[in-house]
Amino acid sequence: MQTRFLNRLGCCASLLMVLRANPSPAQTLYFGAGIGPSIVLHQTAGAKTTYLGTYGVVGLEWPGHFGLRLEGTETYGFLWLSGDLVYTFTDHSSIVQPYSLAGFGFRTELANSAPIATITTGFGVQGRLGAALSLFADGRVHHAFSSGGSVLLLTAGITLAP
Repeated sequence: MQTRFLNRLGCCASLLMVLRANPSPAQTLYFGAGIGPSIVLHQTAGAKTTYLGTYGVVGLEWPGHFGLRLEGTETYGFLWLSGDLVYTFTDHSSIVQPYSLAGFGFRTELANSAPIATITTGFGVQGRLGAALSLFADGRVHHAFSSGGSVLLLTAGITLAP
């Protein structure tokens, strides 16, 4: 029993020494904002189906192809919030970066309704204008589970990585 504990302790110490000797590259934190049309996909015929949406995002990129982001969109009286895993098809150092995303979140009516669980999927492209400034355009579908409601959010905006 004591030998197994000492072996595990030795393995953990070895792993810590390797990680300390080879630190991972720094992550990049970014903030962004955008605007664009929101197309309601579950409305009945004749009802208004397109609204203006405002968008905000906070994200974290790692070297390579993956990142995480928290995003929120306000449109047609609802707030759509999501935590997404982002996969960039090119390296983050590329000037043009197509990406896909998927995540979970919730939708809530701004007039005090209970939150409804949602799933988010989407694709987009980001163009670097410099070391810290980028433009982006993407399309995301948010689907609310219990209500069956869905919205297609088309957004263009700017991100800043201070």
